[in-house]
Amino acid sequence: MYGVICFKRQGKTRQLSSAWRRRIAQEQLELSKRENTGLLERERQLQLKVKSLQNCLKNEKEEVQKLQNIIASRASQYNHEMKRKEREFHKLKERLNQLLVDKKEKKQAIDVLNNIGRADGKRSLWKTEKTEAKHEGEMYKALLSDYDNRQRELMLENAELRKVLQQMKKDIVSILSTRKTPLKGDKHEHGVIQADSEEEEEVFDSSKESVELFCVHAREKLTNSIRLQWRRLKSHVETLDSQASLAQMGESKNTDAVSQETHEEEMDRLKLEIQQCKDFIQTQQLLLQQQLSSPCDEETASLLNDCFMLQEKDRLKEEWKTLEEQRKNFERERRNFTEAAIRLSHERKAFEEDRAVWLKHQFLNLSPFADSKKPKMSKSKSAFQISASEQSTVSAPEKLVKCPSDTSSPLPRCAPLTSSSTADLYRTLCLIPENCSTKPKTETERVEEISIFCNGNVPVQQHEQWRDSEDHSSHTLTREKKVSI
Repeated sequence: MYGVICFKRQGKTRQLSSAWRRRIAQEQLELSKRENTGLLERERQLQLKVKSLQNCLKNEKEEVQKLQNIIASRASQYNHEMKRKEREFHKLKERLNQLLVDKKEKKQAIDVLNNIGRADGKRSLWKTEKTEAKHEGEMYKALLSDYDNRQRELMLENAELRKVLQQMKKDIVSILSTRKTPLKGDKHEHGVIQADSEEEEEVFDSSKESVELFCVHAREKLTNSIRLQWRRLKSHVETLDSQASLAQMGESKNTDAVSQETHEEEMDRLKLEIQQCKDFIQTQQLLLQQQLSSPCDEETASLLNDCFMLQEKDRLKEEWKTLEEQRKNFERERRNFTEAAIRLSHERKAFEEDRAVWLKHQFLNLSPFADSKKPKMSKSKSAFQISASEQSTVSAPEKLVKCPSDTSSPLPRCAPLTSSSTADLYRTLCLIPENCSTKPKTETERVEEISIFCNGNVPVQQHEQWRDSEDHSSHTLTREKKVSI
């Protein structure tokens, strides 16, 4: 019984130990699998890294090969240039020697006997080795230095010309790249231009590296590319000219022949230009604000002040010139005005004198003693004519255009004084209208008009005398008016 129990216990322990071992083995298997996958992933990453390193090595080898080729080409070019310069140097040396030898050959000349001494009275130097030594080395050095300087100047000039050519090529390429697509009728020409442009681009791309090598082949390619670009530009200008002429003819025939596509393209281009201008203005404003905000030095401030002062000075000079011109004009006008005022005052004075004389004679003619003097006046000149003759003796005859008075109201116009009767005199002074009836006015009305005209210069006693002789004067006036009518 006890043995059976022990056997059973041993079987259970064996089962437990086998299960434990199986479990441990499974865990170890899973762990080994995970380690294996990790190692495989690491190996894959290392292989990728090796491939990338191999590619980098290959690229570096290619770069090294390119650099070696460039160095070899430059070395060959340098050797070629050195050989060429050596040949030129030998040629120049031979030329110099030839010139020196030609100078040594003396021409046939007359030998002078008993040579005259020097002007300063000194004896000529003895012929020694020093005096007869040939300074060929110094001459060669001077010539070589001049040649080197000339060579440097030519190299600088060539470099500048190359820069100019490159810039010109870039400008031409930029101009031709921004041109519009040609019309449908110019397809063949466009194909030819495209072929030329492809050839030129190939030459230009190939000449980018060759120009830097300064060799003859690169020079030829550069000239060929320039020629091709000029041909392109010429053909483009000709096509544009032909298109412009066709467009003008089409516009003259039909003004509404503008296509919608060209209009839209033009609008887009103008919008783009406007945007570029706006950006440019904004950048300028930003730069100006930065310049104003940043603290400026004394020199820049002085320069700015000088600029502002110069502008202000120019503006003030212009204003001063205008003011001087205005002042001269004002002085001239003032002088003319003063002369006119002086002339007017003289004329007014003469007119006042004539008026006073005329009024004096008028009052004498209108006096109550006119009947006693009338027979004499009928035989001789009238009072007005006498006053006119006396006035002509006093001053030069003038036509009365306006009769100024001391009152505020203007006086009536005065006609030429040629009438001899009192009615004509009144009509001349506009006291009697021309179209009125021949009915004479009363003496009181006539006296009032004369007093208004004379502005109170007639004395009161004379008015009273006129009232006393009313009938006599009225008869006289009616008789004179009838005679004048």
